Amino acid sequence: MSFRQANGSWTDPVTLGEPVNTNLQERFPMVSPDGKYLFFTRPTPGHSHDVYWVSAGIIENLKAKAIQEMRFKIDHQQENPK
Repeated sequence: MSFRQANGSWTDPVTLGEPVNTNLQERFPMVSPDGKYLFFTRPTPGHSHDVYWVSAGIIENLKAKAIQEMRFKIDHQQENPK
């Protein structure tokens, strides 16, 4: 997942980690209209795909982490220009 920053640029992509990302292929992410849940599909034995959901709070936690990492990267590049 990537996040748009206030200046219009995007953070580097970050993995959603457990319980969302597995060694399978998670697809079709969607946030509920009320913003409380993240839905996605995953193939499961005996089925084509099943629908899973987690609290959308995972997104805000990842956003804070991604922005912090991007700021660190920018600060590091400014301190050590090529």
